[in-house]
Amino acid sequence: MKKYLLLSLAMAVALPAYAALDCSTPPTCDDLGYTQSASDCAGKFTLKCPFDETVVFCGGSDCAALGYTQTSCGTYYHSEECPDDPTKLKCTEMTAQEKCAVDGYTATYCVMGYYASETCYHSSTYKKCAKDSCSIGYLPGSTEACACAYGSKSNGFTSKGGKSCQTCCTSSETCMRCNL
Repeated sequence: MKKYLLLSLAMAVALPAYAALDCSTPPTCDDLGYTQSASDCAGKFTLKCPFDETVVFCGGSDCAALGYTQTSCGTYYHSEECPDDPTKLKCTEMTAQEKCAVDGYTATYCVMGYYASETCYHSSTYKKCAKDSCSIGYLPGSTEACACAYGSKSNGFTSKGGKSCQTCCTSSETCMRCNL
């Protein structure tokens, strides 16, 4: 856009200089560089000749020829504006990772105390993590609790899979023992 403003300014400065050379004949639109019609300039920046508005000067990018054909892009697309017409956009599809991030799936694994509550539709690599109802140190289910030397006890919660949350007992506690 700056180029065209400079071009307009240069033409405005050149007009008096041209007239100073020959005061008897004013410049024509053709002398000033206005040599095109509006139909020649579809999608381009256009300036009308001050003496004849049917003659124009155009320049810049033909947005459509450069791929800027959209007026809006979808959720999973990046948009880039045409340099000469910001209403024309070029849309490029996001990667699977970017799509997952838009939907809030940012983890590739969940840390201790959390579990993968959902997996991204676009890539199973990305997940949403939720806090497990079993606190750290509690085992999600009686099978895992059977590994405790002195038995286990429930903390009153259940894990995401619906199993009772268990913790290992110490030798001084009276706890449930597994029948192996």
